[in-house]
Amino acid sequence: MLKTINSYLKENDVDAWIIYDYKSSNPAFKELFGNKFLTRKCYVILYKNKKNKILCHEVDKLSFSDVDLKKYEIQTYTNWENMVLKLSLLLNKNDKVLMEISENGLLPNISFIDYGTVMLIKSMVKEIKTSADLFQIVTAKLSKESIVLHKQAAKILEIIKNNAFDYIFFKTKENQCVTEYEVQQFILQQFKIYNLITVEPPIVAISQNAANPHYVPSINSSSYIKKNELFIIDLWGKFKLEKSVYADISWVGYNGNKVDFEYEKIFKILSDAVEITLEFLRQELPKREVSGYEVDDICRDFVKKNGFGDYFIHRTGHNLSKGLNVHGVGVNIDNFETHDSRKIVDSIAFSIEPGIYIPNKLGIRKEINVLIKNREPIVTTSMQTHIIENKFL
Repeated sequence: MLKTINSYLKENDVDAWIIYDYKSSNPAFKELFGNKFLTRKCYVILYKNKKNKILCHEVDKLSFSDVDLKKYEIQTYTNWENMVLKLSLLLNKNDKVLMEISENGLLPNISFIDYGTVMLIKSMVKEIKTSADLFQIVTAKLSKESIVLHKQAAKILEIIKNNAFDYIFFKTKENQCVTEYEVQQFILQQFKIYNLITVEPPIVAISQNAANPHYVPSINSSSYIKKNELFIIDLWGKFKLEKSVYADISWVGYNGNKVDFEYEKIFKILSDAVEITLEFLRQELPKREVSGYEVDDICRDFVKKNGFGDYFIHRTGHNLSKGLNVHGVGVNIDNFETHDSRKIVDSIAFSIEPGIYIPNKLGIRKEINVLIKNREPIVTTSMQTHIIENKFL
């Protein structure tokens, strides 16, 4: 990893990457050193042309007893004045450095440093730039093991999704209807059976409720999925393993045997938007660097051209990387909520999930997962081709 970082610094004419950490809060720090028990501020300075340095408090020094001293020199400080002095000696007024900052506040999921610390470093160097792309390389690129676990989770989600649709359709045949909450709880039971975990319960929503993209039913607030009702199921899960990565899918169903033309029209627009987005990646990635915001533009422009731009109210997709949350720390497919200028590189994964949400009427979303391999987009989840009808009616 250090060789990769050093090559990046040289290629981009940057003198150092300063990884600031407080109480193991920076994912880049954890990726390099694991989960360490740190109680005070720590600075890791990875140089382009010098031996790397770790500046930590004296009481935290033992936490670095396992560090390779051929790769790092460890220095300690005692009080804050001592920390500032030693930090200033490790930096140069002519240095250009990288840190986990969000330039213009437009990339909040790269922002891991408080304002005061940024100002302190700024007083000691020539220029601070965002480490966004390098941060992604270190924290969000998936290992072979993580990719395998992601694909396995995707296969299990497909089974659970199919079981959930059958549960809805059988329940309707027997009882005329079933609640969103019942289906949600059924899915969570399936997660236990198949050894998947999730930090948040899945979304099960009839058309009007789905108009809010983050609607989640609860025991006290849930609607019936009746006959001839449109609904969506959005579920995400992973294994309870350190290197596991979420799979995350959304599917649309109709609790009847003849889907309304308006629903079919909107689903077709979203399906075409996904295909056009994938084709853009297939065409452009082999030729050049592509940023997340560009991909969002392609998908969003297609939805706009078909008259539903005002109803596409979230980014096109989010990163999938290691961690407790389904939303990873790598590049998002986004030029709407943020301007994600990070590059789409090999071994990262993300969702493509355009949606159309008409207030108080309906919400439809289509979601797949994509892995980049050899500068090609590989779809790792199943692809819905039509709205699923109740075959038992």
